[in-house]
Amino acid sequence: MTFSEFNPDAMEISDLEQFWADSQSATYPQAYDFFMMDGLSGITKVFRNLGNYCSNKAAAMRCRLDGDIPKALDYERICDDIYESLPHWAIW
Repeated sequence: MTFSEFNPDAMEISDLEQFWADSQSATYPQAYDFFMMDGLSGITKVFRNLGNYCSNKAAAMRCRLDGDIPKALDYERICDDIYESLPHWAIW
């Protein structure tokens, strides 16, 4: 997957969790391959933050499936905070 295909809001829980796992040990070349843009400041950190978004999105989805809406809303707020912190070139 490349960034042009990336939309965590349309991903399944297992795909979100896999993206998070892959992103947490990411190196610059992996982040570059994902974004396909050169010279981006903090590209590896941004890639990892996208992974954190995915992890929290998956947790929110699991909470909703379990009927724990207040906890889901907490995770969704974390997602909102992460999204707001992303540079313009990393939003979907």
